[in-house]
Amino acid sequence: MPRDSFRCVFEALRRADAIVARALPVRAGAPRTPHPLFPSWEACLRPGLVLLSAHLYNGVNERSIALAAVLQFIYLAARIHAQVEEDEPGVPEGRRVRCQLPVLLGDYLYSRFFTTLCEGGLEEYLPPLARLVCSIGEAGMLRRRRGADAMREVCLKETGELMGLACRLGGELAGAPEAHLGYLYRFGLHFGLAYGLNGRAGAGEIRDLLSRAGTELRGLPAGEARTALEGLLVRFAPPGERVGDPGG
Repeated sequence: MPRDSFRCVFEALRRADAIVARALPVRAGAPRTPHPLFPSWEACLRPGLVLLSAHLYNGVNERSIALAAVLQFIYLAARIHAQVEEDEPGVPEGRRVRCQLPVLLGDYLYSRFFTTLCEGGLEEYLPPLARLVCSIGEAGMLRRRRGADAMREVCLKETGELMGLACRLGGELAGAPEAHLGYLYRFGLHFGLAYGLNGRAGAGEIRDLLSRAGTELRGLPAGEARTALEGLLVRFAPPGERVGDPGG
């Protein structure tokens, strides 16, 4: 795991990793957790954003750890579904059969998000999470469209909304003031959109989105959690680009 990027929530992140690992189906005789599911800082982003947002308000606890796992289940399910190609007329039957397993696995992971939500006593967050799943589904249907505008909308609905909600819900669960919830959501939205557009947009647009995210951070409590969030912006900046000082 990336201790450098998520040092202040590392233990909570490890426990969220364990929740996800226990829920994943494995083949008979295979070890359930041969290695962490969150091996890199990018793999930690969604649950890490939940936990860092909660840590801003000293609210990392069992519920925020469960919420971090929920966001990771949604991300994993969406990622698996996105890799399944839609059958075209004339596609051999054998190829259709091979697509069934990832579809079923993605559906299973979506179901695990719901059960983990209930087990963590987080049922009140089902409406915004259900809307997030709908947004991700809409993004999947938009993937066939071509052009920069279509790709930006896909990234906004998929990665931007997911990271924005991860930050907002993490702060809300920890008791963040209402005004701060907007800062958290917009930080995650801008950062998530920049992340999704990486390699698909120019460095200037990525830098602008990261700078907007940094501006939102200025309204949040100073401390190790905000420093970690600022570090993500610096770490993700395009080579040779400088993100404006987000610390304020």
